[in-house]
Amino acid sequence: MYEDDFSLLVGKTLEKIDVTDEEVLFICDDDSAFRAYHMQDCCESVAIHDINGNPDSLIGSKIVESEDIVSEDWPGDVPTPSYLDSFTWTTHRIKTESDQEVSFRWLGESNGYYSESVYLTRTHKPL
Repeated sequence: MYEDDFSLLVGKTLEKIDVTDEEVLFICDDDSAFRAYHMQDCCESVAIHDINGNPDSLIGSKIVESEDIVSEDWPGDVPTPSYLDSFTWTTHRIKTESDQEVSFRWLGESNGYYSESVYLTRTHKPL
């Protein structure tokens, strides 16, 4: 089941965060865990383009804001490719009560027929 309500993280305190090019795993101190990712399909690609801030700075402090901002406008700080059928930028911004803030910016590209969405879903805490 897909969820996309990034506010699910509000009120949680992270004990660990694992970041790869294609997903972010949030491990919380109440034994809950959440995964931000995109299920890859044919003819599309969604990956973390860049991160603003240090993800480890979110550990140990309660999350007070968690939101995703979706845009189909190409940002001015990234060179525009010469050929691109469809794209979506998704920025997941997290802020803690200790005023730490991190933004994960994802770029989704496709031929226009496939999803470019980023999802947040509950998952199992790794052993």
